[in-house]
Amino acid sequence: MRKLILLITLVSFTLQAQNITVASGKSFTIEKTGSVTMSGNFSNSGTFTLNSDSDEFSSIIIGGTVTGNITYNRYVNSVGTNEWDLIGAPVEGQSINSFVTANASTLASNGDAYAIGYYDNYWNEWENYTTSSNWYPFDGNFLLGMGFQMGTIANGTGMLSFTGTPAATNKTQAIIDFSQGGGEGQSATGTKWNLVANPFPSYINGNTSADSSNNFLTVNSDKLDDSYQAIYGYDADGIGSGYTVYNNTSAALRIAPGQAFMVASDNPNLENPDVLSFTTAMRTIVGGDDFITSSRAMQDSYELILKLYDGDTEIDNTRFYFKEGLNLGLDPGYDAGHFNQSASLMSRLVDEDKGVGFAVNAMGIENVNNVVVPLVINREAGVEFRISIDSFDLSTGTKIYLEDNVNKTFTHLNEQDFQFKSDDKLSGAGRFFVHFTTTTLSNDLDDDGILNIDDNCPNTPDGTTVDVNGCPVFTLPLDNNKVSVTSASCIGTTDGSIGLSIEDASYNYTVTVTGKDDPIALGDKTKTASVSGLGTGTYTVCFKVDGEDTYEQCFEVNIAEPKALSVFIDVDNDNRTTSIQLSGSSTYNVEVNGERFDVKGDRFTTNLPTGLSIIKISTDLDCQGVIEREIFISEDIHYYPNPTDQDVNVHVSGEDTLVQVSVFSEKGDLIYTKQQQIQDFSRKTNIDLSRQITGTYIVVMEGKTVRKTFKIVKR
Repeated sequence: MRKLILLITLVSFTLQAQNITVASGKSFTIEKTGSVTMSGNFSNSGTFTLNSDSDEFSSIIIGGTVTGNITYNRYVNSVGTNEWDLIGAPVEGQSINSFVTANASTLASNGDAYAIGYYDNYWNEWENYTTSSNWYPFDGNFLLGMGFQMGTIANGTGMLSFTGTPAATNKTQAIIDFSQGGGEGQSATGTKWNLVANPFPSYINGNTSADSSNNFLTVNSDKLDDSYQAIYGYDADGIGSGYTVYNNTSAALRIAPGQAFMVASDNPNLENPDVLSFTTAMRTIVGGDDFITSSRAMQDSYELILKLYDGDTEIDNTRFYFKEGLNLGLDPGYDAGHFNQSASLMSRLVDEDKGVGFAVNAMGIENVNNVVVPLVINREAGVEFRISIDSFDLSTGTKIYLEDNVNKTFTHLNEQDFQFKSDDKLSGAGRFFVHFTTTTLSNDLDDDGILNIDDNCPNTPDGTTVDVNGCPVFTLPLDNNKVSVTSASCIGTTDGSIGLSIEDASYNYTVTVTGKDDPIALGDKTKTASVSGLGTGTYTVCFKVDGEDTYEQCFEVNIAEPKALSVFIDVDNDNRTTSIQLSGSSTYNVEVNGERFDVKGDRFTTNLPTGLSIIKISTDLDCQGVIEREIFISEDIHYYPNPTDQDVNVHVSGEDTLVQVSVFSEKGDLIYTKQQQIQDFSRKTNIDLSRQITGTYIVVMEGKTVRKTFKIVKR
C-alpha cells in the first residue's frame, strides 16, 4: 500500500491505497465503474466526487480516519405512477435545505413541495419536505442510516448530489413496531415497517449468499420480526405491494450506496427500541444494480413462484423455497411475510400458522413432493383472475395442484392455469391449497373429462367416449374409415374415382357421396368400394353406422386434373440397362419392346437387349398421353491395327451377319459405303484402306445390333 497525494485524478477501476490526501484546489473523481479501498486515513481539502448511473455505483471504503467531505452523485428514479425511489444519504452532515437548493434543477417539485419524504410508521404516512414548514423531526440534516422517498424530474439526468463526511465507522439506526395499537405510545394506524438505508458510500453485503457472516440480515437477525426477517426493496414495477423480498433464499444481495429499504420490527418499546447495526465489515466494493426493477434484473433461487393475474397483468406473487435443514414452521431469514397483509396472493405456514401471509414460504427439501400449503387469495366478488406457476429446479415428476375445497376441484398447474371468478368476495385462508405431490389428484373419478359434480355416469370404463353428462356415446377410431382418390379426372370428362374402406367390419355402414343418389353399403361382406364417374371438384363423403344415430364421420375429398406426365430416361450402355424417372401419376403403364409392366411409384429399371428398343409410357388417363422413346444399345466392336498401312480388321460381337460400312474423309466426304459379310466363326470383317492416301478416316458401322463410329489413321 502507499500514500497518495492527489492533484487531479479520475478513477474508473479498482484502486487500493494506504492514505489518500486531496490538496486544496485539486480534484479526485471515482467514476461509476470505479472504486477505492484504503486501509489508512482520508483527507480532502479539494474536491472528491463519486459518480453513478441507474445500474452502476462507485464505492469508497476508508479504513482509518476521515477529514473533509465528499460529494456522491447518486442516481435516483424519477417521479410518476409506480415510480419514485427509496434513498438514504451516503454521507453524514448533509443539510436538507442545502441539498434541496443544490439539486433544484433535478429534484422533482410541486409548488413549494419537494420530492423528499420520510415514512412515519406511527401514522403510516409519508411526510414530504416543503419550504414553508418544519416537516422533519430531527436536526435539519439527513440522519445517516435513515431512508427517504425521493424522485427526480422526468426525462432528467436522475442525478442528486449529496455532500458530507463519508462514514468510516460502524453506524446504527433505531427501529420500532407501532402496529400493536392500544398500548402506551402505540397508534391504531401504526405499522411495524421502518425505512432504513445503507449509510456507507460503498455496497454492503445483504444476505448469507453475499457473505456468510458479515451481512445485514445475519448481524441484525435478533432485531427483526422473525416472520419478516428480510430486506424489502422497493422495485417500482407496479406489481403487488411494490416491494421485492430479499432474504437468505435469494441470490447474493449487495445493497448499493445510499440505497434505502423497509425492515420489520416486533419491538414496541419506545424507551428501549431495537437498534440496527451497519458495520464496516459489511462493506464491499462488489455490487451491481439497485432495487428498481426498471434497471435491475433480479435472480432468485426459489423452486416455485406462483403468480396471480388480472388478464395479462400480474397483480401479485407468492414464492416457495426448499432447502436441507428447514422445516414446515417458521424459519427466520428464509420465510418472509408479505409487505402487505391484504395482498391478493400469499401463503401460510404449514405448521404453527399464526395468521401471517407469506411472500416467501421456505420448507425442508424432504417436503418438495409431499406437502399441502394453505393459500391466501384476496379478491373482490365478480372479478375474474387466473393463477399460474413458474418453476425453478423442482424435483423430477413433482406435480403442482391448486385445490378449491368449496368447488371440490384440483387444477394441475403444470398443465393449465387456475381461472376463477367468484360470486362472493374472497379473503383469508382455508379455501385454497397448493399441493406438491408425485401422485395424480383428480376432479374426475372415472377420468372421462366430466367433473364428478356433473357426471351422471361416474363409473364409465377407461377410454370410453362420453357425452356432456358423462355417459357413453358410440364412437369408432378416427382411422376406421378411409377415403382416397384413386383416379384424377381429365378436362371435360368424368373419369375420376375415389376408394372407400373400413377397418371394423362388425358394423353395417352407409356411405354417401355428394352428387351420387345411391348410398354405398359396407360391412362384414364388403370392406372396400369404389365410386367412379366423378368430374373435377370437391366431394363430401360421410360414413354412418346403422342403428347408431349419433355417429357420423365426414371427409372432404378433392378430385383435380392430373399433372402432366413426365419421363426422364437414363441409359447405361456398358451394363445394358435403363433407369426411368416418372412423375404425374401414382401408377404407370411401361411397355418395353412390346412387353408391358404395371409400375407403382416413380422409378422403373430394366435390362435392354442390344439393338433398337422402343419404350412406351402411359397412365390409365388418356388425357396424359403416351411418351415413346427409342433406345439403341450397340454390340461391342474391336478394330486393329490402328494406325495401319493397309487394311483394318474389325471384330464384331453379337449375331449380326451383315453390316453397312461407310468410310468418310476427315472433312466428312464419303469415300465409299457397302455391305460387308461378318465371318461366322471369327466374327471378323475388314476395312479396306489400301487405295487411300495417308490421313485420318471416319468409319461408321451399322447393323441390326451394331451402331458404332470410330477413327482410323492411314500411314
